[in-house]
Amino acid sequence: MRSGSIATMGVVLAALLGFAGCAQLLEPGQVGSLRLSIDGSSVRARSIGPEIDVEVDRYEVRGESDAGETFERTTSEGQVVIEGLSAGYWQIEVDAYSAEDVRLYTGSQRVLVTAGEALEIVLSLDSVPGFGEFSLEVGWPQDAVQAPAVEAVLVPTSGPAITLEPAVNGASAISAVHQVDGGYYTLVVKVQEQVDGATVLVAGAAELVQVVAGHETIARLSFTSINAPGSLEIGIDVAPGFTESLAVAIAGGETTVEYGSSVSLEGSVSGNPGNVVFTWYVNGSAVETGAASITIDGYVPGHYRVDLIAVTADGSEGGTATSWVEIEQPAP
Repeated sequence: MRSGSIATMGVVLAALLGFAGCAQLLEPGQVGSLRLSIDGSSVRARSIGPEIDVEVDRYEVRGESDAGETFERTTSEGQVVIEGLSAGYWQIEVDAYSAEDVRLYTGSQRVLVTAGEALEIVLSLDSVPGFGEFSLEVGWPQDAVQAPAVEAVLVPTSGPAITLEPAVNGASAISAVHQVDGGYYTLVVKVQEQVDGATVLVAGAAELVQVVAGHETIARLSFTSINAPGSLEIGIDVAPGFTESLAVAIAGGETTVEYGSSVSLEGSVSGNPGNVVFTWYVNGSAVETGAASITIDGYVPGHYRVDLIAVTADGSEGGTATSWVEIEQPAP
């Protein structure tokens, strides 16, 4: 009888513990919440982008726990609070859509929800994986360049540059359509003149470009001012990364000076982005990397387009600005 009583009591105790465990799982203390902030630094429009709306209209937020529980939320804000999540590991996914229902950006993160606590996370979005189409159209005044040649490259945030090889036809050049990864690029274009067997730079530009998977981006550049052959022969190889969200400005440009004078241009970035690396382009050639200012000095008479690309030290944000300097022939 004694052993039977002990066995019976054990069964009853196990049952009571089981009920207690179930009740404990139902208590509010066994759930937590998630405060999700969506990092929008990579979802800003580029200087040159696809011919679709690339402004984010809404975020689709989804989550699934290791136990198979799920949730879905739609928000137009960069922050959302999800309450009543069971404690444990969750896979969180976010997709950003335009008003035209184009999936522009995506991101995911695995998180651990703790009972009775509010977990705060920041989830960064990247370009949707896949290929988009990119092509380039360049133009200049008729008869301004007698023997033109055009060089153009797309520089990705990482990896080798993509050579575009535009075909010249009269006063324009058009590249083939290239299949490239969706993402952000620096486009560098140089219009050159072939003189006595040599190739010299007469115009150029640097621009930021966005390519969206499944869509076409066409960069159209028109140079209205072409320099005489031999105006500028400079160059520094750079491969900046960027995702444009910085407001960049150039002071001191958009001016005309006499030959022999110098012009100083100063770059700036609004807000407080921390350490910023500046890359200066003059007619498509990189002439300075790192400094916030440059001096146009010793250039022969001509028109000089000045492009500035600014990128934060961690490569997460960037922006661009354009100005110009005209150097006149010296007075007789």
